[in-house]
Parts: sequence; structure tokens; C-alpha cells
Amino acid sequence: MKRNGPSEKMKKIMERVVGAGPTLASVAPLFVYQRDPLFKLEVLASVLNDVPPDSPDHSLSELIERIVTCSPEKQEWVRQKELAHIIGPVPCTPAPGSPLYVLNKFLQSSPCILRIEGLKRARGKIEVHAKHIPLPEFAGMSEGVDRILWLLWEVFYRDIDLTRLKNCPICHKWFVDHSKNKSKVRCSARCTWQRWSWEARKAGLGKRKTKGGKHAKATKA
Repeated sequence: MKRNGPSEKMKKIMERVVGAGPTLASVAPLFVYQRDPLFKLEVLASVLNDVPPDSPDHSLSELIERIVTCSPEKQEWVRQKELAHIIGPVPCTPAPGSPLYVLNKFLQSSPCILRIEGLKRARGKIEVHAKHIPLPEFAGMSEGVDRILWLLWEVFYRDIDLTRLKNCPICHKWFVDHSKNKSKVRCSARCTWQRWSWEARKAGLGKRKTKGGKHAKATKA
């Protein structure tokens, strides 16, 4: 996948801004990676990070975590043999109870219409995009859930790699892994340093206990 990611200069500028104001940490990637193919995932991560843990919308956030950590191959599927051709792949639907099955239920409860609009740039270039408009009879749905479902629809429709969307095990914030081999585990250098400091303290504590045990045995002897 060809990337139009940010330059090193742009990254350093945004790191300085975020360092000066930690509250901007979740917004910064939206500016840094605006031209990147994974921009939609950055927006999705930002929306998910704005959902409070005690909100009813948090159930959708937990569902996304299940979808991300459990690949489609590991989920259960039901073959639709009656729709299959004589030769070729067999159509399947997510099995009841699977994460993708639950996601389909959410999507059924959030129908919308699309309106094509455009943005005219300075040089006269028109960028066409689809605007998502919820149907009036479903206007009572939470705005957070509606935005999350719409972004997920775009991610699946555009075949964007959803496995790059990750949840940091240290601060529990959502982030997008832009590394080539998808090896990033934590959202920032700060969280990585915190993890290393925990491990260092744990290792030091273990050594102290071992030394203490040896010293006690020597005293008894």
C-alpha cells in the first residue's frame, strides 16, 4: 500500500505541540496523518478514545476490540450453500454470537442515506466524498455510536487493514500502528518507558528477595 505519510519535520513539530499540551495527544494524529490511507482509522481511534468507560456506547468499543484481536479466520461462519455457484467460493455469513455477527446487528440499527459532496482546493481540484446522514426516524441514536458505525463501514468497504487499530495495554487508549510490520504494541514512547520501568522494578524486587533468602539461610547455618 502506497503511503503519503507525514515528513519527519512534521512529526517533530507535532511532538513538540503535544509535549506542550498533553490534552492534544488524541487530536495530533488527525493532523499528522491526514493524507495517509489509514486516516479513517485515526479518526475512529480518536472517536473511541472520547467514549467514557461508564457510557452505554462503551459496549461498541469492547466489540471493536474483539473484532480487532480475533481475525475473521478465527471466527465462526455459516456457509450459505444455496447461494453458492457450482464452482467457486462459497458465500458465508458470520455465525450467531460472533463479533462480526454482533457488528452486523449494530449496523442494521443505524441505517442512513449518503449524499455526495465536494471540496474545492486552491488549484481548482475537487475532492469528492460521501456525507453520512442518519435517517430521521433513527435520530435518537447516540451520536458516538452512529459515528463509530459509519467509520467502521468505511474501513470495511475500503478494505483498510483493521488490525492496525490497537488498544494500548498501558494507558488503554486506541491508536493506529503505522509501522511496516505492524509490530507496535504501545501508543507512545512514554507508555513504552513506563512498561520498561515496571519490568525493571519487578526484576530488581526479585533480585532483592533472592538475596534476602540466601542471607537468611547463611545466618541460620
